[in-house]
Amino acid sequence: MIALMIVLSLLKPDTIPTVDEVIVRAKREPIAALSGVKVITDTTLKHAKSPDEILKNLAGLYVSYSGKMGADLIIHGFDTREISILVDGIPVSFPYDGTFDISQLPVSDLSAIKIYKGVGADLFGPNAMGGAVNFVTLSPFSGVKTVSFGVGRNLDKFASLTYSFVGSKIGVLLSAGYARSDGFYLSSKFSPAENEDGGVRDNSWYKKGHLRLKIGYNSGRLGNFYVNAGFINNSRGVPTRTFGRPRYWKFPIWQEKLLKFSHEYIGERLMVRSNLYYDGFYNVLKAYRDPDFTVLKWSSTYDDYTIGTNFYVDSRNLSMAAGLKKDVHRERGDSNEPWNEVKGLNGSLGLNAQTPFHGVTFAYGTSFNFLKTYAQESRTLTAINPSFGVTGELSSVIWKFSVAIRSRFPTLKELYSSRMGRYYPNPDLHAERSLNLSLGFSKKIANFTTELNFFDSELKDMIDRVKVDSLYQMQNINRARYSGAELSAKNGFINLEYTLMRARNLSNDRKFDELEYRPEHKLNFGVSIPFVYGVKLHGELNFVGKRYYIDRDSLKSLPPYTVFNLSFSRSIGRAKLDFYVDNLFDANYESEAGYPMPGRYYRFNITVNLD
Repeated sequence: MIALMIVLSLLKPDTIPTVDEVIVRAKREPIAALSGVKVITDTTLKHAKSPDEILKNLAGLYVSYSGKMGADLIIHGFDTREISILVDGIPVSFPYDGTFDISQLPVSDLSAIKIYKGVGADLFGPNAMGGAVNFVTLSPFSGVKTVSFGVGRNLDKFASLTYSFVGSKIGVLLSAGYARSDGFYLSSKFSPAENEDGGVRDNSWYKKGHLRLKIGYNSGRLGNFYVNAGFINNSRGVPTRTFGRPRYWKFPIWQEKLLKFSHEYIGERLMVRSNLYYDGFYNVLKAYRDPDFTVLKWSSTYDDYTIGTNFYVDSRNLSMAAGLKKDVHRERGDSNEPWNEVKGLNGSLGLNAQTPFHGVTFAYGTSFNFLKTYAQESRTLTAINPSFGVTGELSSVIWKFSVAIRSRFPTLKELYSSRMGRYYPNPDLHAERSLNLSLGFSKKIANFTTELNFFDSELKDMIDRVKVDSLYQMQNINRARYSGAELSAKNGFINLEYTLMRARNLSNDRKFDELEYRPEHKLNFGVSIPFVYGVKLHGELNFVGKRYYIDRDSLKSLPPYTVFNLSFSRSIGRAKLDFYVDNLFDANYESEAGYPMPGRYYRFNITVNLD
């Protein structure tokens, strides 16, 4: 570290960064283009209650909603376990099962969301088969000073405060937020079902609170140093399926605690960023025997944490990243049962380079990843993931092609969980593998920025459950293929995002060709126009095509749905007023079978700039 600081002190620094993130600079646009990076700014984020409301509208992305899982992000067919989810460059997936409910993240302290779908995913650690998503929080040097209040249907309440103090060398950011809902209203077109009678969705309540403190120090030649401490304290009900055997569950405690130390330097010839972090999760899931939640059945507790470090180095045409983290899962199946513990050590080393040659640029890279588990028997899994891409410009059309091998290690849950006596553990599982191809074009047409991308991924050794005697076991048995295209076009007023995808089961012993909850068609169309008296009007149409699912060994499907959203905003002095109507025409639809989505929902919000 001392030697690195000496080297940095000899280099001429650029302007000190104002965003606490890994930055792709303009001089490295070829790698940025090949990585398929999509940047969502804070202007868009402020219109959402949670990040999933933004991500689900983007081409190539889909969010599926269920009960316990919450919001499951899917990129080009790959689900959350196969995507690297990061906050300010550190992985945040649950150590035990590799999932993460992105709807639990607050948006009030986010400055951007970056989505990577291509070659650049080499640099984001293991399990980035479908790419990576980095949620970037506000910098302590941002100077943001805002307070916001809101109210929604069923008297939902929202409040947040973001306050940044910037001195000559030190920046401090305090961010806090609170949200509460007694549940959402179902559509008036919903027909009473076996486990749901309509009106306010049973057990759909939530409470959310967060507090974040970030301190930055501008040292001059050595760059910026940061301390970041965050706490999320949520609780929520888990709505049961509307049919079948009901589950009366709730999370009275859903907590995340983060402590991170980081350093960032940006110079003319070198960029360096490093993190040392602790990320802890404490969740309590309670199950009841009755819909009134009076007779407790069991109370399960997860007490997990991750401790790790990573760094990123970018020197003109070469980028390198490395990371090491230890995952610890402690579980108690009920309040009177003993604690069980499993551990895993993840490591990664990634390298990307680019070479210009006669008007085109070649990008190539590889990553080495390993997983070492500590349970009844220690075991080490490894994977090498090479990638190659090329990009150029022809007749004002920018084109790009990439090919990459990706992998996902089995989770600790897949390896060692008996799932309350219903499964045989399988510590002999190995990594899932995929071959990802992409071909893309982008061009400025009139005043529209347009992009067309084709993608094709073939997966093998997919982990799925198999019937063994009277129980189940997770095994590497499946093969699948995700292929399709995505189109986006936008200018200052119109935004179009369309995805065509075919998800096919290629397993030898398959009963059906279709895979669950992967819509073939998805469309988002938005229009923003100036209205009367300084009001800005934004209208949005969301269409999701038919989705298949398997119910008791039978293939079924959910019908397509279309949702219209409308919003009005107006600035008055330092205040900004927003009024939103989601699901304007009160459509009755389901994201997953048995989980109806909210009907018409309206909310009012006021944001005041305190500066």
